[in-house]
Amino acid sequence: MQHTLKNLAFITLGAFLISVGVVVFFAPNHIVTGGPPGIGIILFHLFGTPVGLTVLVANGVLMLIGGRLLGHGYLFRTIYAFAATSAFIELLVWLMPNPAVTAEPLLNSLYGGILIGIGLALCFKGEAASGGWTLVARIVASHFKIGVGQVVQFFDFSLIILSGIVFHNVEAALWAGIGVYVTGVIIDFVLTGRADSKVIHVSTSQAGRLAELLPERMRESGSVVHCNTVRDVAGHDLMLLVVETRQVPQLNEIIREVDPDAHVVVMDAVEFYSGTAEVQPGR
Repeated sequence: MQHTLKNLAFITLGAFLISVGVVVFFAPNHIVTGGPPGIGIILFHLFGTPVGLTVLVANGVLMLIGGRLLGHGYLFRTIYAFAATSAFIELLVWLMPNPAVTAEPLLNSLYGGILIGIGLALCFKGEAASGGWTLVARIVASHFKIGVGQVVQFFDFSLIILSGIVFHNVEAALWAGIGVYVTGVIIDFVLTGRADSKVIHVSTSQAGRLAELLPERMRESGSVVHCNTVRDVAGHDLMLLVVETRQVPQLNEIIREVDPDAHVVVMDAVEFYSGTAEVQPGR
């Protein structure tokens, strides 16, 4: 129960910070962010559609498409995350009819990106996904055999280009690109440091079960997991995993479910080689 309440606290605070970034810094200045909030900002300026309502509906549709990729607990927390975000957005709009604090685009891009990045990182710490946007990206990535991160970036920057067309403002689209970039940097920094990937060492007596479960569960959340086990003198297995930074909280949850007595060490993955493939720094 204590762990559940901690997760919900992280998600609630994260949803609030995301909402502040969207309502105070991005939406009033025609600057979009990635995912359903960006769609909400565009529709708000086109048709006056409430941003919170758009976020709720868009995430709901995307979750219907990709929600099957999540376990029950993760799915519940993810639904709570975007529902709380939608509610906070509408509450802030109601409380602050004129929310913009500055018209300076650089300040809006930086502070909006920072707040949304911290908010998303807290949602990840609360063991929830960021919403349906990423889930659909995973489905697309699996069909075209490309990285999930690349698909998300394609979605986000397509949305940015669309905002420039809709608002007839190329500068706003360029500022939005900076905001999206800042958001990504802040997410990685808040979670576990600056590296995009982590090397995880797990000492466990349940290596067989984890070896079956981790590729399935982590693949569903967009990570590529590489496992090697070596029998140690105590009769445990030592597992070597390489995962994306933002998936570390979900990995911890899975390990805790299977083997609460496991010992886990997390380190930065500075360089990653895959067979004879080119070196990928921080991947």
